[in-house]
Amino acid sequence: MWLLILRNLRHRRNAFASAFIAMAVAAAVVSACAALAATGARAAVPPHRLSGAPVVVLGDQSFVPPGADRDDPVWLPEKVRLPASVADTLRGVRGVATVIEDLAFPAELAGAAATGHDWAGAGLVPYTLTSGAAPTGSGQIVLDAGLAARGGLAPGGQAQVEVHGVTERYTVTGLATSHSGRPAARPAIFFSAADARRLAGHPGTADAFAVLPAPGVRVADLERRIAAALRGSRAVTLTGEERGLAEFPRGRERAGDLAVVAAAIGAMTLLAMTPVVAGVVGSMAVRRRPELLAMRAMGVPRARVRLMMLGEIAVLSAAATLAGSLAGPHLAYWLFERMAAVGAVPAQLVFDPAPLALGAAALSCLAGGLIGAYIPAHRAGRARRSEDAARRWSPMAKVCLAGAGALSVVVALLVRAPHAGVAGLAVAVLALAGALTLGRLTGVIGRALAGPVRALSARTGDLALLNLRGGRAGRASLPIMLATCLATTNIFLQAGETDAATRAFDEHLRADAVMETATGGIAPAALARVANLPGVSAAGLVTSTAYLAGDSGRSEAGRPAHGVTNPSGLTAFPVSAGSPAELGAHGVALGEEEARRAGAALGDTITVWLGDGTPVRVRVVALLALEPGAEFLLLPAALLAPHTTATLPARVLIRGGPGVDARRAAEESGLHPAGTADSAEHLLRGWVDYLITAVIMVFTAIAVAAAQGSAAARRGREFGVHRAGGATRAQVMRMLGVEALLVAAIGVVLGTVGVVPVLIPYSVVVSGLPLPSGSAWFYLAVVVSGTVSTLVATLYHAWCTGGREGWLRGRRPGRG
Repeated sequence: MWLLILRNLRHRRNAFASAFIAMAVAAAVVSACAALAATGARAAVPPHRLSGAPVVVLGDQSFVPPGADRDDPVWLPEKVRLPASVADTLRGVRGVATVIEDLAFPAELAGAAATGHDWAGAGLVPYTLTSGAAPTGSGQIVLDAGLAARGGLAPGGQAQVEVHGVTERYTVTGLATSHSGRPAARPAIFFSAADARRLAGHPGTADAFAVLPAPGVRVADLERRIAAALRGSRAVTLTGEERGLAEFPRGRERAGDLAVVAAAIGAMTLLAMTPVVAGVVGSMAVRRRPELLAMRAMGVPRARVRLMMLGEIAVLSAAATLAGSLAGPHLAYWLFERMAAVGAVPAQLVFDPAPLALGAAALSCLAGGLIGAYIPAHRAGRARRSEDAARRWSPMAKVCLAGAGALSVVVALLVRAPHAGVAGLAVAVLALAGALTLGRLTGVIGRALAGPVRALSARTGDLALLNLRGGRAGRASLPIMLATCLATTNIFLQAGETDAATRAFDEHLRADAVMETATGGIAPAALARVANLPGVSAAGLVTSTAYLAGDSGRSEAGRPAHGVTNPSGLTAFPVSAGSPAELGAHGVALGEEEARRAGAALGDTITVWLGDGTPVRVRVVALLALEPGAEFLLLPAALLAPHTTATLPARVLIRGGPGVDARRAAEESGLHPAGTADSAEHLLRGWVDYLITAVIMVFTAIAVAAAQGSAAARRGREFGVHRAGGATRAQVMRMLGVEALLVAAIGVVLGTVGVVPVLIPYSVVVSGLPLPSGSAWFYLAVVVSGTVSTLVATLYHAWCTGGREGWLRGRRPGRG
């Protein structure tokens, strides 16, 4: 049996090429996803600035939202800082030699982004002075040597440093160089202790504490003592590579997102590979039907025929998996570097493809190939369905159509903005219904396109239309239909969800422009400078996340929370009761639906957990008529800002009076238009969407090539008859080109029809417009790639078959 399997593989190289390519591509993608998932699961973020401290103490970023499972905490979006008094507690622990308060804040010098620190922490990196002296008084700084060279500065020179929108002049007292062995995320600027505390903007608290042990004290023993001393507080101790989380507090959360996303892409790739392998093996089974029937006539049991076909796929899967698994880690590293470059994953995260994860990925690909080949192998030797059977409406197709219709109605009639999962499920069910009724739908669309085809090419068009009858066109158009459905749904639903989240608060602003500083956060002095511009109204905008008891639908993600320093004239909220003007120091305005879920009425006092996990008691002063699913909380800016990472308003809302260009005035005062770049989560989700789409299009091309190659191999005699009847080679190839375009058009039309009943209602509910969010160029790219794949596969296989069987060279029927 194995000898026969190896001979079949050797003599049917072209037939098995599509299956080999599909499985090799799948193995490479799945192996790459396994490497990325292992990297995210390990979440190794080595320290840089704190590498010289064996033990680091920082605030606990984990938080259990109200009403959530205590065993499933979330990672807080804002930095949790510790009071300065923790340093006294640490100094009282036996075995502690030195405690250094760590401060870090964004700064800018000579157009380059940097990070400001207290000079006391310079020895932790370690940084060493290469020239000059340490800063001892106010107005003095030490620069990273590379940053100084970029700005052309030397000891004794004057430097303009911007922090939170305020630019001050400092004297450069020295230059320092890092010896940590790891590249810094940003170059450092070291200030005196007084200046660092003033510029950090959160007096009385510290970002973290670096603890140095006394000589002879073991790090593990010191860690246990510190943990015991801080028991009951919101402090945690870190050692080893975990110390990097003190510098990059969101590194673990974003690494976890990478692990989940990579695992999802790998699973989807395996699911996409299975039907492609099944289609390729099915096409080969149809082509080999005379051979298989001959084996059955000679007395070969059906089980041995199936075993032979499964053995062929097993050998093929092993070779393809080996090839793909070797390329997978290299692909993963390339993707990791690209995502780190754009900020989708932490740049400090260590790429670590675990061998165990790669082995599991290889075994999954082997299993996927065998599963995909089992059904067509099981049916080997059976009669194919007749054309009439393929055109009948099966009970499953009727059920799918009914279910898709019901889901479409649900999407269209939901009062709240529907979740993308409901719309995606409706599209998937519609696609399944289309696949089950493809024979009937192909004939309908073929008749609809008959007029334009005959107008463009009468003779070859008629032949192409006749050749569309039967299941051949359906088998080729199926992958194009599925690709159009899945790819457009994947991109446009996500774009609609992102736009809806962005508009939820922005549509209530009445500002001419939204500005920001180069370093993030705007100091009161900078905000006052803008507000005092002639004819300009300005207000600081604080954006964070809050958690509210009773909000079961958003307990883990929380609700957006906003604060405006001077909302008069710059905001217009749809108020149904109360007034946001009464926020005062401890008020809150929230949506009616949100208040109902929390059991709160106007005038009630409720507890809100802010973005750093701090609970505050606030009074409900206003109820807002917000769209369900797009609620947010409006809090006093002075209450919200200290509990954010920046501790300051992140952006500035500006509005100009008659004849005043507010945006230009703000730019002249040192502000910049707020960037449109998405958050890290949105960047990562964008990479996911495009990677999934790329995987879909690759498998579409493979599936189309397999279907068209099998069809061309079976139609050699038909093409030879055309040549014998007087048709030229150009006419035959032109007829095949028209067929390919018709197949692609049928797939695109069916795929578009499958998404339109869902995308349009979804867009109307989310944005009020019938057109879905997202670029039309993406849809065109999907259509063009599917069409080109079909055209190239059809003509290539026909040319190869014609050259081998002779009908391209002469006018004689090809060999059957």
